[in-house]
Amino acid sequence: MHFKNKKLRSSIQVAALALLATFPTVGHAVDLTVDLTPDTTRYLSDPSFLPLQGQIYSETIYTHTDRSNDLLFTGEPFKEHFSTSTDEGEQMFRYGVTDRLTLNASGSYSSIDQHTSASFASMSLGSNSSHNSDFNNPSFGATYRVIEQTDSPVSFDVTGSYSPSAVDQSSQSGSVNLFLNRETRFVTIQGEIGATYIDQYGGRNTPFITDHNGYWNYFAGVRSQIRLTDQFSINSGVLYSKDTDITYDDGAFRDSQDGTWTPFVTLSYGIVPGKVDVAFEYDHAFIGGDQRSDSFGLFGKFSNDSRNLYAAHLRLLF
Repeated sequence: MHFKNKKLRSSIQVAALALLATFPTVGHAVDLTVDLTPDTTRYLSDPSFLPLQGQIYSETIYTHTDRSNDLLFTGEPFKEHFSTSTDEGEQMFRYGVTDRLTLNASGSYSSIDQHTSASFASMSLGSNSSHNSDFNNPSFGATYRVIEQTDSPVSFDVTGSYSPSAVDQSSQSGSVNLFLNRETRFVTIQGEIGATYIDQYGGRNTPFITDHNGYWNYFAGVRSQIRLTDQFSINSGVLYSKDTDITYDDGAFRDSQDGTWTPFVTLSYGIVPGKVDVAFEYDHAFIGGDQRSDSFGLFGKFSNDSRNLYAAHLRLLF
């Protein structure tokens, strides 16, 4: 908006600065200076962070996820409702082989509670609950910084990872990610595109679906970090993923899926800046519709699908 009245414009500027100055952090006033000077400092909580040669990066993550959805069968007033609660602990390590090449490995353990209820029109047909705890497939990978920001206006990273099928009824998978980063003293902006291939695997033990065929998942996203002080930072962004059609039992069933949008926000605090960092994260997934078809046409549709994720991170650099 353009203000023709100079006095009014000056009054608004003074009021805005006075208001922003009233927001302190713990023991520190927020530095409101926006410094966009290019910066290659590797901040521990930054989305573009890579350890330097000889450094070891450790990240311990606890996540709690709640998800619910409905399965509506075509042409029938029959409905199944699923509520799933997942608690997961993950440990990740990265090692700087050189300043540009990083190797990484991670493992995780999940505890899953699922509640299922069925109804026909307004009549309840009963419910059941299940619990499962197990280790997930480990993951191994590498990241190479093809372009450093010292040589260019941006940095460019390529990441590859592989997860073997080490757990019953799970699949091996592999992924490739490309990252484009612009880093300044005040803010980092990161763009990502990638693809993951999930190999065939044994699925849920039901009369209808037992074996999942292999499929691709494509994704893209934008992440950012705003550094408020030497210790406080805010990360935010949005990710989009799109599965190719997933088929079951050699094509007897097919899921046609819409995309999923996942915005997120994370608050990080450097207990020992550059060495010890904690962060708290919230994600919400807007999950598109999912239609399941069989050889006779539309079989059913998943709807009212939503997911909330809460996470705590502890990052260490040795």
